[in-house]
Amino acid sequence: MKKNRLFLILLVITCWSSFSFMKGKDFKRFLPASIAICMVTKYLNSYAKRKNFWSFKQSIHPKIPGEDVWTWGPFFTVSMWVLKSTYRELPLYIAVNFMIHTTFTFVVVPKLQKLSIFKLKKINPFQYVTILTVRQLLLYGFQHMSEFVMSKKLEAKPENGEH
Repeated sequence: MKKNRLFLILLVITCWSSFSFMKGKDFKRFLPASIAICMVTKYLNSYAKRKNFWSFKQSIHPKIPGEDVWTWGPFFTVSMWVLKSTYRELPLYIAVNFMIHTTFTFVVVPKLQKLSIFKLKKINPFQYVTILTVRQLLLYGFQHMSEFVMSKKLEAKPENGEH
């Protein structure tokens, strides 16, 4: 169990340290949509817990739910990086996410299950990939809305401080 906890701590640190390679303007650009989808994921995880779709058995601390480690660690950072790399290229965005989701579901999840970190229960891997895909389409939609709102704010902003 201590090895699992150390693994999760290093995973979160590694994910967040990757932001040191992202330009600040890109971080700010994709942050609102990434936060929004993490909030949706938080709700989805609580729903999945009630319905027993999956379970997180291990966390970095007893007071931090295991699902939060994954939501605000790898999911958050991967969402930011995939948006940065593929936004405005929807077919590429979908293809990259599909590869990530299938690899996670069919390669990583079985390993996490053996380590007693995460387990699919009442849904099968194909249903899980579908959930991940819908979630990523929502993320793209959130980013599109965020860009639209920002463009409207820039249009409404007077130039050179004129009122």
